[in-house]
Amino acid sequence: MNTDNQTQSTVLIIDDKPDNLRLLAEILRQQSYKVRSAPSAAHAKKTINKELPDIILLDIMMPGMDGYQFCRLLKENPTTQHIPVIFLSAKSETSDKVTGFDLGAVDYITKPFDIDEVLARVNVHLDIKERLLKNKRTQKYSKSGLSNEQLTGILGTMNQYMTSEQPYLNAAFSIETLSVQLDIPKHNISESINKVLKKNFSTFVNEFRIEHVIQQLKSGKQKTVTLLGIALDAGFQSKSAFNAFFKKSLGTTPKDFIKELES
Repeated sequence: MNTDNQTQSTVLIIDDKPDNLRLLAEILRQQSYKVRSAPSAAHAKKTINKELPDIILLDIMMPGMDGYQFCRLLKENPTTQHIPVIFLSAKSETSDKVTGFDLGAVDYITKPFDIDEVLARVNVHLDIKERLLKNKRTQKYSKSGLSNEQLTGILGTMNQYMTSEQPYLNAAFSIETLSVQLDIPKHNISESINKVLKKNFSTFVNEFRIEHVIQQLKSGKQKTVTLLGIALDAGFQSKSAFNAFFKKSLGTTPKDFIKELES
């Protein structure tokens, strides 16, 4: 198995059976994977919003939202649609497997499962994912020497994507996420932002977030939701980070900005 791949990869296990979560988590950690567990789709949503996993092991028969429904949501979301999903279920009919593949899953393992098979398939699909991403980026862009026109074109693509999808509202959004969604290498994204806009990636994204916060405040959102709640919904990870960037961008504090709006 590819131990380098394992060390760098996070596996999210979603299953409503505690015994399954414990067993899989223990075995995967022994293989040097980083592991997160969720007993339901609702819990899985929260952990994915905090940090994107590299691959997901997903049960089907769960209370509330089942695995099929959750997989559909993942594949419809541009921020998560690239994450490989492996169904791991007691449903063993061919029609069940076909449904899973139709929804975008990369594999389907029936319970009771063989742990060596699970490990082998997880490792294989992580390797496939990495190869595909490298191939796409290598074919689309050279590693260096992009013209100013190419850099500006990349920046335009980024702006269009950010404006239409608003993935920056997810705290897990990163340059890696944008790179995957646009099939543009990370170094080309950084180069475009640095050379054309004279800023770094973090500033680029936070400006979108601040604009969203301003729109919320102008609409009176702060009357029903706390200021911190608005900031977190916009993708800021802490109150201090939000306040600092807000003041840097607008030259005033969020509270003073609200006072001016309401005066």
